[in-house]
Formats: sequence, C-alpha cells, structure tokens
Amino acid sequence: MSLLFDFLYLLPALVYAPVFFLKSRRVGENPATLFSERWGIYASEKLAKISGKKILWIHAVSVGETMVARRWIESLREIKAPFHFVLTTVTPTGQKLARQAEAEDLTAFYVPFDFSWCVNAFLQAVKPAALALVETEIWPNLILQSAAKNIPVCLINARLSEKSLRGYSRIRVLFQNVFSKIQLVLAQEESDARRFCDLGIAENRVLVMGNIKFDTAAPSVVPEAFHRNRVGIAENDSVLVAGSTHPGEEESLLRVFLRLRRNHSKLRMILAPRHVERTEEVAMICAKAQFKTVLFTDVQIKASEAWDVMVIDQIGVLKNVYALANFVFMGGSWIKHGGQNPIEPAVFDLPVLHGPHVFNFKQIYAIFGEAGGAYCVADEESCFQRVEAFLNQPELAFKTGQRAGETVKKYRGAGLKQAQRIMELIQDQKGSAQ
Repeated sequence: MSLLFDFLYLLPALVYAPVFFLKSRRVGENPATLFSERWGIYASEKLAKISGKKILWIHAVSVGETMVARRWIESLREIKAPFHFVLTTVTPTGQKLARQAEAEDLTAFYVPFDFSWCVNAFLQAVKPAALALVETEIWPNLILQSAAKNIPVCLINARLSEKSLRGYSRIRVLFQNVFSKIQLVLAQEESDARRFCDLGIAENRVLVMGNIKFDTAAPSVVPEAFHRNRVGIAENDSVLVAGSTHPGEEESLLRVFLRLRRNHSKLRMILAPRHVERTEEVAMICAKAQFKTVLFTDVQIKASEAWDVMVIDQIGVLKNVYALANFVFMGGSWIKHGGQNPIEPAVFDLPVLHGPHVFNFKQIYAIFGEAGGAYCVADEESCFQRVEAFLNQPELAFKTGQRAGETVKKYRGAGLKQAQRIMELIQDQKGSAQ
C-alpha cells in the first residue's frame, strides 16, 4: 500500500517543490534546510537535543494549526506530560512560528515528504512514542509507517468539512486502510465527529472535545512594540484592524475606509495580509489610493510619523496587533476562502466583523453571532454602515466586544481535555504492549 501512495505522491511532490522553494525564499528561509529535512536528512545538533528523550510528535501544516499545536503543548505542560515535543510543519511560515516556540522541551522540524522512505528516515531519527496530527493532516504514509512501528496515531482538534468528506468518499477504497490506523479522533464538534465516522472510523474512536482555538488567551503583558503610543496612535484615535486579508479584499476595505474618513478624520486602519510576502503589493495598493502608508517595522523606528494606513510586514505578530484595535474585520471572508479565526481579536474584547464566506470556521462564527459578539457584513456598504454605527455609538462597540470576550471564556478548556485523553491513549498503548 505504501508503494502505491509513493507513486501517487510523486507527481504532486515534483510539481509543488518549486513552490516550496519560492515560498521559503520569500520569508527568509534557507531552502537547503527545508529540503534536507523534508528528504529525511537532519542536523546532528538537532538530533543530539532529542536523543534519549521520550518524544511526542505533533504535526501541523501551517500558521493556524501551528498556533493550535503551541497552545496544546502548553496544556500538556500543565498536566506535566513526560515528553519532549517535536513539532513539525509543512510551510515555511508555520516553521517560523514553530521555531519561535522552541524550548528545552520542544524542537521544530519540517515534516518529511510523504514518501515511505522519507517518513521512515524521520521515524528512525526521532523515534516518537506517539503522533498527534492537528485538525485534518491526513498523510497516508505518515500514518501507515507510524502504525507499522506501533506508534499510536491520533487527530487532535480534528475537523472535517463536507467538501473534504465528499473528496475522501470518492477514494474510500484507497484510504480505508489509512483511516483504520487512526486510533483516536478528538473532534471539535458533533458534525465533525459524524463525518469522521462516515469515513469508516469506528465510533468508539471518535470523541467530541471542543476547539482548542478557544483556549487562546490575551497576553498578560502586551509587548511595548504594540502599545498605541509606540506606533503613533493618539488616545482619541479609532483603529480598524483588518486581519489576515487576501487579494481583492484590501481594495474593498480601503474604499470603505475612505468613506468613513469623511466624517471620522481620527480613524486609522491597519492591514495585515494573510501572507507576509504580499506586504509590498498591499502597501502599493494603499499608496495608490492616496493614503499615507507605513510598514509596521518602519513605525518602530519612527514612532511619531503620521500615517493613515499601516501594513503589517512580520509573521506571528497579528495576535498582538489586535491590542491596537477598536474593532476588527476578519479577512478571507469576502472571498471564497473560508474565513480566518476570530478568536484572537475576541480575547481582547473587540467587536468582530466578517464577510459571508466563513465555512472553515462556520461553527465558531455561529457561536459568536448568536452571542452578539460578531456581525456578518456581506459587502462594502454593510461594512461601512456597521463601522459607522460603532464610531457613532462607542457603547455599542464596547458591549459587542464584551460579548465576544465572554464567549471565548465560556468555551475554553478543550486543550486540557484533549491533552488528558491523549495521555490515556499512550498509557493504554503502553499497558497493552507489556
């Protein structure tokens, strides 16, 4: 079976390799490190760090999943899980976040390519006691080769969309053996659990455990770089932060911003493109619209510089950028991308606006909407009307944000529950092996 997946993976791997190379260069990554680790070749100092340790391997694909993994590792530390954590990612941006979290008990690697020999090279080098895949990271050889070495495989914070279910259902025969090797699925919601069962995973292996993303907490101390006076925001200024925006959304937001500024000259806007390599492109769009535009890193040098729009040009800082906001628009929702996670701004008690395309976070947005902490603004006009209302009625904005923050507190705790359940799985596996 692994040979079949090796063959099927070959063409996509060859086609996507140049994309990985370009992405790594854009974010300042050394392509040699990326490709050597993905082929199963590791630096001796990294291997020395993990040598002789009991390893829990946690795999996340990119930025969002890596943030979930980092938060879950905190939960594992809380229950004093006796592991050294190895955190792998696919993308260079995810790897940067993983490396930022490196500690005495945490080491970051790139995940091996999903060829059986690459996976086996990783397993031989790292020797994990268990593998936890974050959300929907279903890689056939990763799962099959781990299971062949009696390494328990589980999905944490697991989610599965209807679209993904339909895709896997078309190739059910091919993936049936893969899904049978997954020993535990800790699903976010009942609907996710049902879909995993529909794929053929036994019901007694699927548990609903909530969403670790709700365990996000506002930092107790916001770094000085994100204090409003440090970036030239006056006390009576209002700030609209647009987080994780995608191509096409910035132009629409700037048109809304232009209209709002006619009656609210103290309004500022901060744009944080989802992909940092678009920084120059977004800054040019802002300048073309005749706004005084600055980059976040430049403002750190010239804190007194006046600006209309700031563009965030760093990875992994958005959660602190929300500390500068009065209200937030979540990107990826005016286009059919599926939205972005609204919990990070909500922990700052901020009102959240979003477009209609939030299918990747459907349940989360429904929870916030029902609580009155978030509003769907389907187009430019409705976005203008809602922000205008917040600006004219500060009490309305305050109460909306307060409801968003209270909602996050209400749904916290999934990380700890999932950490405890994984420990039980590993203990059960250890007991059955003895």
